[in-house]
Amino acid sequence: LTGAETPSEPTTPETPSETTTATVNADVLNVRSGKGTDTSIVGTIRNGETVTVLDNSDATWVKIKTSSGLEGYVSKDYLGEVGENNVSNSVTIPAGKTYYAASSSGYWYSSNNSVATASNGYITAVAPGTCTITGSNGITYSITVTEGEAVRTAYASPNIAAVGETVEMVAVTDTTRDSVQFRIRQSDGTTKTVNVYDYTTEYCNGTTTRVWKASTTFSSAGTHQIEVYSTKNGVMSSTGYTTDAYTVWSTGANESSNETRRISDEMINLIASWEGYSSTVYPDNLAGGIPTIGYGQTFGTGVQFYNNMSKTEAWSLLVKSINAGSYTSEVNRFLQNNGIKATQSQFDALVSFSYNIGSGYWNGTSQMD
Repeated sequence: LTGAETPSEPTTPETPSETTTATVNADVLNVRSGKGTDTSIVGTIRNGETVTVLDNSDATWVKIKTSSGLEGYVSKDYLGEVGENNVSNSVTIPAGKTYYAASSSGYWYSSNNSVATASNGYITAVAPGTCTITGSNGITYSITVTEGEAVRTAYASPNIAAVGETVEMVAVTDTTRDSVQFRIRQSDGTTKTVNVYDYTTEYCNGTTTRVWKASTTFSSAGTHQIEVYSTKNGVMSSTGYTTDAYTVWSTGANESSNETRRISDEMINLIASWEGYSSTVYPDNLAGGIPTIGYGQTFGTGVQFYNNMSKTEAWSLLVKSINAGSYTSEVNRFLQNNGIKATQSQFDALVSFSYNIGSGYWNGTSQMD
């Protein structure tokens, strides 16, 4: 993201310690000089970033400190549960994933490159086993690499569908998987299972993945949970990936209703075209060098991700970010709280606006006119 909500680059603490922390669950969260939306904004922090809690005594506002040293107040509504975390340099990574350890270049050393490799603050899991990584930031990381995830990612298309419309479920796995199972829990309480044995293959910078697809329909409106599992050598995985499909009664671009919505595939395509696609992680110099991948997806330290991702994986990541982030929920809440009906086109435009400037616009009354 660019513009007024651009975050500062996160860094890693020099030494581990026992601290009270919380994780940001808004897309971009304003850090203010005091309690209340009428106080000045001193910075922003990104979804998924962990902050140190300095003062949790107020019912609405929390004083925090980021890993880069930024201090200020944030709304408690946009932080996860505050608790004691024992900050550790022991990290478990599934094979095939990369862990962003630190904003640090220079020489990084792995005690066993067949288990995990490291470069410029990124630790990539190669195969199950253990090793140590020594970073140029002076920290040694104890790495455990586990078997690759049963499902790398999954999503439903279209992102918002009419009741009765055909919805395609898409899952991505590594090449060791020989089938996929979609377990669907519909909004009306009924369940169904779809098994898929055929796949297409995608290649990206030396990484090969399998893409599995199946179609279904839904007879009721709402959120329909989809759990995706896979088999390896005929054995079904015990863990999987959870996504969902979303249906409404009215989906016409000019059909007004008061239903809660998600944005359409047309708008996701527009956002993707403006963001641009990168299969490999790179520092966004317009946003202080923050790591960016796929269609403009950014993250801070401590995040695990798939590098060398295909366009299918990048699309899935963008869809998840828009649906789960507060871009969508804050627009829905604003419309619902004010009794405003919207067409799909209008809703798309509002979420796109929110995606560009941040969702704080919708909950800061002093900024509204």
